[in-house]
Amino acid sequence: MGLLVLLGVVHRDPQGAIYLCKSLEKLRPQALGVELSPLGLLWREQMGPKLLGKLDSLLEEFPPAAKAHPEVRLMVQALGLPFEYLACRDYASSHGIPLHLTDLNWVSREELPGYEKEILTRENLALLLSREQADLGERILAAYARARRCLDSGGLLKEVGITPPWVYKRGLLREMFMACRIRNMAGRYRVLVHVGGWVHLVQDPRGLSLASLLKDLRPVRMLLRSPD
Repeated sequence: MGLLVLLGVVHRDPQGAIYLCKSLEKLRPQALGVELSPLGLLWREQMGPKLLGKLDSLLEEFPPAAKAHPEVRLMVQALGLPFEYLACRDYASSHGIPLHLTDLNWVSREELPGYEKEILTRENLALLLSREQADLGERILAAYARARRCLDSGGLLKEVGITPPWVYKRGLLREMFMACRIRNMAGRYRVLVHVGGWVHLVQDPRGLSLASLLKDLRPVRMLLRSPD
C-alpha cells in the first residue's frame, strides 16, 4: 500500500488554486482524486455560464458596489469550476498522471438544481447583500482555524458549530462511497493525493467520517493553508 494524503481545503477559497499548485509540486503525487462528481463537473461546464449571466442580470437591480460584496464573490465561485478541480486538472495534464473524480452523481443531481431555484433569486440576493461585509480573506482563515482546531486537538465538529454531514443518511452514504473509491485507488499508486473539503478529514468517534473509514490506511491528513 502506498502513501495516501488527504488534503483538506476550504471550498471557494479565492487563493486556493495558488496554494494547491504549490502543495502538489511538493507532494509529487502519482495520481490525484478530487471531491467532485462527473455530473457536477458537467453541470458547471454547461450551466455555469448561464447562471452567472442570470446573476449579473439580478445584480443590475442593486447598487454597483454589490458585485464586490463577499457573498456575491462566493456565489460566483460556487457557480464556476472549483479551484480544486482546475489546479488538479492542470497538474495532472502537465505531469501525465490520472485524475479521478470521487464524489457521487446522485448527490449532485439532488443538490445542484437548488442553485437556480433557491439561491439565484432576487429575495435571496437581497438577504445576502444585507449581511455585514466581513473581509473574505479573514473568513477563509477563520475557517482554516476551525479546521486546525478539529484536526490537531481531535475536537468534534459540533464544538466549532458544524453538524457532521454523516449524521444524515445521505451524508453517511456519501462518506462510505467516497472512502471506498479512495481505498481502491490507494492500492494502485505509490502516492495518491485526494483533495476535498476539510470536514471529511475529521476523525469521528463512531468511525463514520471519510478519514475514520480510511484510518487503517494511515492517511496523512493535511490542510491546504495555515490559519496563521
